[in-house]
Amino acid sequence: MEENNYKPQIPDVMEAIFDAAYLIFDLVAAILFFTFSKGNILFVLYGILTLTLCGGDAFHLVPRIIRAVRGSDEKIKRQLGIGLQVSSVTMTVFYIILMYVWKFTFPEMIIPTIVEAVVWISAGVRIVICMFPQNNWCTDEGNMKLSIARNGVFAVTGIGVIILYIISGNANGYGMTRMVAAIILSFGWYRGKGFWSVNVGLRADFGAALAKDMFSMMRTMNGFALEDVAGTNQSYSLSNQTLNMKAYAEVGLGYSRRITEKLTVGGRVKVLLGLARAEMNINQFDLNLDVPNPQYTNYADYESRGELSPSDWYGAHYDYSANGNVITTLKGGGMTFDNNGMIDNFDLDAGDLGIAGSGFGIDLGASYKVWDNLTVSASILDLGFLKWKESETTVATVSGGDEVTINSENYDRYIGGDFLSFERFDFEEGSPEKVKTKTRLYSTLLLAGEYGLLNNKLSVGAMYTARFAEPKTLNELTFLATFRPKNWLNAAISYSPIQASGKSIGLAVKLGPLFVGTDYMFFGGNSKSVNGFLGISFPLGGKPKPFSEL
Repeated sequence: MEENNYKPQIPDVMEAIFDAAYLIFDLVAAILFFTFSKGNILFVLYGILTLTLCGGDAFHLVPRIIRAVRGSDEKIKRQLGIGLQVSSVTMTVFYIILMYVWKFTFPEMIIPTIVEAVVWISAGVRIVICMFPQNNWCTDEGNMKLSIARNGVFAVTGIGVIILYIISGNANGYGMTRMVAAIILSFGWYRGKGFWSVNVGLRADFGAALAKDMFSMMRTMNGFALEDVAGTNQSYSLSNQTLNMKAYAEVGLGYSRRITEKLTVGGRVKVLLGLARAEMNINQFDLNLDVPNPQYTNYADYESRGELSPSDWYGAHYDYSANGNVITTLKGGGMTFDNNGMIDNFDLDAGDLGIAGSGFGIDLGASYKVWDNLTVSASILDLGFLKWKESETTVATVSGGDEVTINSENYDRYIGGDFLSFERFDFEEGSPEKVKTKTRLYSTLLLAGEYGLLNNKLSVGAMYTARFAEPKTLNELTFLATFRPKNWLNAAISYSPIQASGKSIGLAVKLGPLFVGTDYMFFGGNSKSVNGFLGISFPLGGKPKPFSEL
């Protein structure tokens, strides 16, 4: 009898304990679901869901436990291969059941036909692919092409289910949005020379262009520097101003691959689900305003009064001409109008929130190792668009002007209210057919270079960022130095002169899995830009193999 000299190491023991605890937990949870279901179909489905997960995973986790305790042999390798095949099928079934869990959790919602079809078809295709003997489940080589095919199709299945839980959101207070994060953890895998991944996120873009004269006007109306402008007529051109916002969900499938030992390329395609859009476009706004000339008895009186009182403005002349619009796209809400077609209110029904548009995006990137210690990289992010539903869009327009004399009755409308208040202008209901329904994403260009010193324990680099926002591009140039004395300890310092006007630096520290830092450090009143970040990173899998071994 051949003697087995295998001695399990601490990591092997920990893996065996974890795998066993996981299987026991799943089994107990399934039993509890069935025991306390009392005919509730939703609890029965949760029991089936948990049992499917436990049963499928047992086919490859039990052999892993045996391998951790006794060591590997040909029998164990075969059992592991068959186990992976079985669990691949059961995980596919898992997501079909998860779709039905969603149906019974939210009976008031109707599953989109296209989503249900995508889930069923992609799941069926994956199961068929898993049955092919060419997958070589029981060998170390596997089958690259079939692996890409079955995992790519599986990602489509997962994306379909993710879309359902994005649609339902936090309806009924169930907190089911957490299910999205749980599904994402199932999708991300290395294969050969490449890495596949799925991401889901919520995004919001903001943009604004404000006229310089607006700030001058606001300063004047608040009583600053009256000694210079009191008793005069002030004219302001406040045209070509915009405020815009769009919020959307993003579901992406990414792939990166090492082409050579020096070159790595990657990309990501993204399906976008529009949630809300708001725009204010002031194409033309010309204003003439008589500034009051209050008779202060002395400078001390002026100092004590500060801003002008409403009565100081009575009798002043005010006239304007304007052309612009306000656009909102939101399922379950938007602007409402009275019987005269004027803006009446803004309604929002959180229970009716949903998809108000759709779109497509793409990310592209590459890195190249020029020398052993010099790497350059480039990427372009968020190339794409969102198409908003005309049926969920409300529009208000203004065209014309007004000439008034300020008095106690109209002061709040023309002087005392917010500058961009709807009450200031005669906004009327407009047609969604006459405004654009397609908006582009705010793309970002990144160019970077890093030079390693002292066997890469110290590196210096620079990165240029261009964000193509509206109405103009935002540029930044960042210089940084990184010190890596240990794998668990990293420290970095950076300097970004443009957005911070040269008045801030950045610092970051990584200690084990924890990292904390800032790109723009706060320096009191002199700070032009401030931010911070905190996170935890747990790498999964082993160290990357050399390119020659892939």
